[in-house]
Amino acid sequence: MIEKNITHEEISDVIFNSQYSEVEEIQQALMGFKLSDIYEEFGDLLECKGLVFPKIVNLQLIWKMLSSMYQIRKVSDAQEARQMAQFLFDDFIQYLNKKGLKIEITGKDETQDADLYYSNHQAFGLEATGAYGIVPTETQILLKDELTNMPIFGKVFQNLNPIVFERPKVDNTKENKKEIIKLFKAERKRVGEEVAKMIDDHSVLVFPEGTRSDKGDLGNFFDDVFKHPLQKKPDTKIAVITSYTHLTLPFKGTKLIDAIRAKIRKIPARIEVSPFTIPGEINLNSKQGIKQVQKEIRLKMETNLRRMLAEDIYNHFN
Repeated sequence: MIEKNITHEEISDVIFNSQYSEVEEIQQALMGFKLSDIYEEFGDLLECKGLVFPKIVNLQLIWKMLSSMYQIRKVSDAQEARQMAQFLFDDFIQYLNKKGLKIEITGKDETQDADLYYSNHQAFGLEATGAYGIVPTETQILLKDELTNMPIFGKVFQNLNPIVFERPKVDNTKENKKEIIKLFKAERKRVGEEVAKMIDDHSVLVFPEGTRSDKGDLGNFFDDVFKHPLQKKPDTKIAVITSYTHLTLPFKGTKLIDAIRAKIRKIPARIEVSPFTIPGEINLNSKQGIKQVQKEIRLKMETNLRRMLAEDIYNHFN
């Protein structure tokens, strides 16, 4: 999607004129503007409900989460561990709703037969929590190795028997740049082949950006998590998860202090899941064909995000 070289004043003009428009007109007017710029301008108008930690975190929640994770850590069967984790995440979503951090999930019942779930990756991992509650219990999840190596939480993630992306254990120096690129390519290929192997027996949840976007824009997708599974099984059933959480919880940064400083805005987070059909004319055995599938899925996510943004802008003024 082409992005215009515009000023924040131009975005503001669209937003403040939106009380005279329909949702579709707002969405059309904002086409091409960077999502992060729209989030920033519109977010400044929204009422803040307070900081995340004082608003949400209390001893009751901490105790419940820790006791549940302790139970998952003791389970040796991955299927049972995944089921327990889903119950935990469902409870957590309900708890957040009670605390005023509204999370609306739609489309779950229509996508339970999917082989592959592709999701964008936005604020504070809310979509990871919500997405795991959307997918069937037997679904495998692709995770980065930092999560499986975390204190306390790491064993929980390990017991889910995920597909793990192992980041190269090489010092990130200028001299090692070529070696790091080579190792990353090899690991992406291995993970893509592992996803392809898994979809014969399990559905798989993938975040193709590979990392969280702290500004709300969609990042680049990794080819291998599309290429290997789709070429092995061209009739793969795909579901696209679009997480619209950045406005609700505009969490920037990666450190604990960033999480503590994060604020909740008075606007619901939304997670939508819907089926995606690969256009019949696309040749999945070609590099161009795989790129086209990525482009179509990315466009679907982007269009959904812009539609939800336009709906919130419209509702804010009407």
